[in-house]
Amino acid sequence: MRSVLVAGGLMICLLARGQVFNMVVSADGTGDYTTIQAALDALPDNSADRTLIFVRAGTYKEKVVLGPAKIKVSLIGEDPERVVIVWDDYAGKYDMSSADTYTFWADADDFYAENISFVNTAGPVGQALAIRTTGDRMVFKNCYFTGHQDTYYAHQRRQYNLLCRISGTTDFIYGDATTVFEKCVVQCRKGGSYITAPADTKLVSKLPDQSTFYHGLLFRDCDILADEDVPPASYYLGRPWQPNASSVYIRCRMGDHIKPAGWSIWSDDNHLSGCFAEYLSVDLDGNLLDVSGRVAWSKQLNAEEVQDYYNPEYFLEKTNVIWDPIPITWSLPSPGNILNDGSQLSWDEVPGAIGYVVFMNDSAIGFTESASFDIHDIPATENLFSLKSISENGNLSGFPNEPALYTGPVRDGMDYPVIRDRQLIFPEKVDFRIYSLNGRELMAGKKRGRADLSCLGPGIYIVFFTDGQGIRTISKIALRSF
Repeated sequence: MRSVLVAGGLMICLLARGQVFNMVVSADGTGDYTTIQAALDALPDNSADRTLIFVRAGTYKEKVVLGPAKIKVSLIGEDPERVVIVWDDYAGKYDMSSADTYTFWADADDFYAENISFVNTAGPVGQALAIRTTGDRMVFKNCYFTGHQDTYYAHQRRQYNLLCRISGTTDFIYGDATTVFEKCVVQCRKGGSYITAPADTKLVSKLPDQSTFYHGLLFRDCDILADEDVPPASYYLGRPWQPNASSVYIRCRMGDHIKPAGWSIWSDDNHLSGCFAEYLSVDLDGNLLDVSGRVAWSKQLNAEEVQDYYNPEYFLEKTNVIWDPIPITWSLPSPGNILNDGSQLSWDEVPGAIGYVVFMNDSAIGFTESASFDIHDIPATENLFSLKSISENGNLSGFPNEPALYTGPVRDGMDYPVIRDRQLIFPEKVDFRIYSLNGRELMAGKKRGRADLSCLGPGIYIVFFTDGQGIRTISKIALRSF
């Protein structure tokens, strides 16, 4: 597959060595499809093999349906902050029902999504879904779900979310599916009162004492946070939309926007069935919360219950068939020992990798199955290259700690720049740029003798600067907490 890279106004053609991904979606026309829906429509029905789709950075304004026959799809984004699927339907628009207001409807089994943002931009106008999850054995990793009311509709069957972020106002995580949120951020926005609204839980089991266990919605080791303009004690952890519902929080950090009562009723006696529970809830500093004010019909679990039942293995088990979602989320190690000889990148092979994504200045520019990539057509300017390895399921590694630097002259042995009083001090007035390790430009300036680093957090950064004689220098700096 040949793709076209636009860099600084220059058109560069790069040849990907091997079709690592089955399809590439790119809004700018440099991939196989310009829309995600077109790529999904082109898939064969009921495929025996997993299909890998890479989505390049861009905003995709489209209402997307992954139909029930489009099984075993991996949708891999370049970056969750820059791969954004947006739509703006809401209940009542064109007489639309709330369930049909989704931006993305995932209705196929064995779907895997990574590094994607699903956004409903209708605003605070009522029910407006970012995603509707209907298929079974669905996994989302490092995905963002953004809306107001009814952001995440856990519609049916089973889903697992890892390292995701869900934001909204009212009942913004709801439904009757069995859904696990592990190490996720739940972000409450101004204007809401309820986080979860679980419905009639379809997956139930019998415990040894013959009591009914409601699987429902489970939050494990999550951060329950709020925007700065959200008042204290303004949000409930949830309310039962229907009877036989369940919402449970295990070892979660919670901000002071959570009401002392914890839970609210919906109507009638919905709250008297199902399960509404917590275990070791703590504040944002890690101190155990005072839960003495929780409503009487909620429950504080014990360690044995959590160990035996509130783990993904048991919680996602269906009719004695265990589904383990964890392996598909595993990332391979990042490529190491990256070398740049000016015409080719090379690196150590990662065992098990089916290929690699090559990034330049934080943008994906190509793919390769081998541990090398030709860059001789790219001008020798201040380009920062990095790599991610690709697993057999399509998920990506992190960026390596040592990116390959630009093709061009480098001055060695410099004592500058130095860091003093939150300032980066150069030897003279220079033109400079500061990058993160994955190649994202964070700061730039011209003819400056220093740069204020107060806006950067702790970490490792790459600094390029050019002096008055046109000599370029590259340095790596380490910032600690000020």
